[in-house]
Amino acid sequence: MGISGSGRSYVHAGGHGLYYRSSLDSPASRTRPRTAASDRIEIYENTGVTYREQDQRDQSRDEGSNERTSSSVLWFIAALVLIFVLPPVGWVLLAVLLIRAGLRLYRRHLVSSTEQKLRALVNTPRPLASGELEQIRSTLEGSRLGPKDRASVAAGVYREVLEHVLDDEVITDEEWLLLTTLERTLVDYSDAVTEEKLAAFRSRYLAAVADHELTPDEEATLDHLRDRLGLPAEAITEELQTLATLREIRQIRDGQLPEVDPGVRLQRGETCHFVGVGRLLKSKVLRTFQQDGQRYNVRGFTIDKEGRLLITNKRILLVHSGTTSVRLDKLLDLELDYDERLIQITRDGSVNPVYLTTPDAHRAAAVLATLAGL
Repeated sequence: MGISGSGRSYVHAGGHGLYYRSSLDSPASRTRPRTAASDRIEIYENTGVTYREQDQRDQSRDEGSNERTSSSVLWFIAALVLIFVLPPVGWVLLAVLLIRAGLRLYRRHLVSSTEQKLRALVNTPRPLASGELEQIRSTLEGSRLGPKDRASVAAGVYREVLEHVLDDEVITDEEWLLLTTLERTLVDYSDAVTEEKLAAFRSRYLAAVADHELTPDEEATLDHLRDRLGLPAEAITEELQTLATLREIRQIRDGQLPEVDPGVRLQRGETCHFVGVGRLLKSKVLRTFQQDGQRYNVRGFTIDKEGRLLITNKRILLVHSGTTSVRLDKLLDLELDYDERLIQITRDGSVNPVYLTTPDAHRAAAVLATLAGL
């Protein structure tokens, strides 16, 4: 049991290639007691010195929805105020808003009823007959929906069929034929259909890589889905890059260590397996304060040394204005913080761990673990 460099407590157990690791508190929990003797609580502060991957989630859709909702509420409030200040203007504005709300409800009703008709037509595991395909097409074209709503309905129906097909993560020949005929019917909405296929693939991709590992079975399943769904490589470039990295890390953990040119002279019999940039960090108390009778230490990382990072079959070597090395035969354990790109190394005979950060921390940790037999 221990506390990672980012302030997360964890339990780790195992050996001989079989390990269990679990977090004991949430990543957001950064406050923890250190020792009863000190009677202080230490708080971790991110000082920005690790090669942390920035979270850049796209929230534009949610923000746009919230803005539209807030705008409607404000207009209704304005109408009610105007009824008392300028009654004619207020009543006209309120009437306009009520008409708009009624049209919106009617539009939702049309969308819902069209979706129900189409679901009844495609609710079948077999390929669709020509008459059924024509009925789907005529239902969409005959609806009184606008182009965006028709595309949304078409995408929703295709999504429902696709999720049913992917229930067992396998697309059989008959299921593939069902999807193909449905796609041909919805050819006017091909962009929306493609987005649904990408979303289905990405949801299964995220489930597979959530543990930062990629098993051969998971890789085979994703390759099968990508092939059957006909997804072009350029549409999932980032996903394919991540899968390639995880595949390489699996091979490293299986003992297939890459050999790279270190660019510097090494010791005799020394082979380099990793090259990159890196920093050795120190954990230190940045400041202290007292609140409600309780004393607090604010702890964070500072850069101790920074330079070119090499991992060989004998040591970790950081080349900076000088050189700093850590012998691999002294390693007892290591922990990788994926979010912070931080490796915490426990050494034999040393009380304080070594904190190492590098942009490619996942690969570096895999090489270290394999070389040290962890």
